[in-house]
Amino acid sequence: SADLEYLGAPCDLAISSQDCQWNLPEGSLQSSFFYTFHVAVTKAGGETASASLGVNVKAGALPIVSIASLAQPKQNPTDRIRLSSQVALPNSTTSTANTSSLFTYTWSIDDYTIDLSSPAVTTTGNARSNLVVKAGRLRPGASYYITLCAAYRGRESCSTVEVMMNTKPYGGTCTLTYD
Repeated sequence: SADLEYLGAPCDLAISSQDCQWNLPEGSLQSSFFYTFHVAVTKAGGETASASLGVNVKAGALPIVSIASLAQPKQNPTDRIRLSSQVALPNSTTSTANTSSLFTYTWSIDDYTIDLSSPAVTTTGNARSNLVVKAGRLRPGASYYITLCAAYRGRESCSTVEVMMNTKPYGGTCTLTYD
């Protein structure tokens, strides 16, 4: 089941509880209000899990944030990792190059031991539209989720990319034959 409340009072908003994704009609939530979404999932055996999520609705456009796909599915840990992004406002005809100063950028990674703001880890820091992680800073065989958030006038959107690191070949045998 799912329900919605505004400052503790239930709201009358039809949400289909049979779907895993909900799309609310445009204008169904008022700006400058805080809403709490409650979700409860019950297994056939009666076991129930629930969660809540608070949403603060703000008027205005959210930035559209995207991170370009990496050329290879797995990255070589001895090479730099270059992530480039595009950030724009909806319905904007201005090129990304002309709007980059409108946004505040923050890159983050799901491994708390890696500080993307450190010059020892990146050549760009974590506050630019693009990110370059120095060679040897990400562990071979590891998988990371790297996120870029862009803020515009207090409104923030994010995009995340999974970066999988390759490992050295291992196991097997090597045979040399000669005549």
